[in-house]
Amino acid sequence: MKKKSAQKALFAVSLLALLALALAVPGLAQDQINLTDGLHELHWNGIGSTHVSLLIPSHYCSGGTCTLAQAAASGTGNLASSGTYTVTSAATTPVTGGWDGPLYLTMQSDGSSIVTQTEPIQFDYTSGAGTLTGLLNFTTMSATDSHLQSVMQGTLVVTGGTFAPYFPYGGTVNITWGLTFPLQILWRLHGFATSEFNSGTIDPAQACGALSRDRKNRSGEVEQLAGLPRMAGINPDDLIGSFTQTNNQQIPCSASTPCGSMDVALGTGGFAGDLVVTVQLSGVGQPFQFDRMGFNSDISSGLFLDCFNFGASCTSGVGGASLQGAKREDGFGVFQHTLYTGLNGGSGCSPDGTGCQNLFTFVLGDSNGPLQLSDFNAFVAGHLANGACSGFIATTGN
Repeated sequence: MKKKSAQKALFAVSLLALLALALAVPGLAQDQINLTDGLHELHWNGIGSTHVSLLIPSHYCSGGTCTLAQAAASGTGNLASSGTYTVTSAATTPVTGGWDGPLYLTMQSDGSSIVTQTEPIQFDYTSGAGTLTGLLNFTTMSATDSHLQSVMQGTLVVTGGTFAPYFPYGGTVNITWGLTFPLQILWRLHGFATSEFNSGTIDPAQACGALSRDRKNRSGEVEQLAGLPRMAGINPDDLIGSFTQTNNQQIPCSASTPCGSMDVALGTGGFAGDLVVTVQLSGVGQPFQFDRMGFNSDISSGLFLDCFNFGASCTSGVGGASLQGAKREDGFGVFQHTLYTGLNGGSGCSPDGTGCQNLFTFVLGDSNGPLQLSDFNAFVAGHLANGACSGFIATTGN
């Protein structure tokens, strides 16, 4: 009995020693830049429509540059440091009380918002241990919660700094805004809510996993992942483009391995005089989905979205899709029109392609008269994502 008691005591002492050792050794810190309260009070303006604009008070602007946020920041992991950050944009459009902000919100039925960015937003982090610079691109804003906070999500395209090697695929950005009034109520009113960056994080984006080359289709045959998809109904007279350009190594579109195709055709029947556009991601683009796509047209006014559907055809309705104004598709410039598919980034889309909405059709009409193929520029670009990463791709051209 004494021997067993001694063994139990030795086991207990060993276990306590292991627990003490575990507590003494800290876990590996994640590579991340943490932003503190940005201190600058900006104004979200409601005008009784789903469009909510951002105003930057004039005292935050000088010499053609406006400061959206500026405060202390710190890094962890390989980015371990203490420093400061600034978020700035150009002062381009004066409005009463200041300058028009570089983005605006379009409210959705669930209280969240689609973010439309109209100007580049510069990010700078400076510390004694390292620096990071880049361009912020925001896509969505959550509904305001009970603590009067909304989270804006986006990406960082890194342009320089000594910390740049830790962001080989760019960064993922989450900014928590503190507000004085819920956005999902503000848009119905004529008034404003002051707001500022409460906090934020910037993490290195993860590379997409390698695509499987032997995924099976329902018939059990191997799918052909390289090359353009064969879409039924393509007419020789159609305007056809392929997605061969990318600004992101994790989505390697090229002329030999395109990410998909676009077909623009003249509408018939109930869509006579309209343009029917079918977009299909394939090959290295197959395990992704578009949440928005920008295009140009020689139609300056009167263009509208007549139909949208996830599939190879469209008969009626637009679902959650919408056609909006100009937006910059990072790396490929500003496009005159922006189609939002209604998807929230890569939501529901797995890295292997499961659940991805990689085929959609939309119909464009013109209230001023019938459209021709020449009214649509085949150079398009947009933002796509899945559950692991995101990026921008474009068709051949420009």
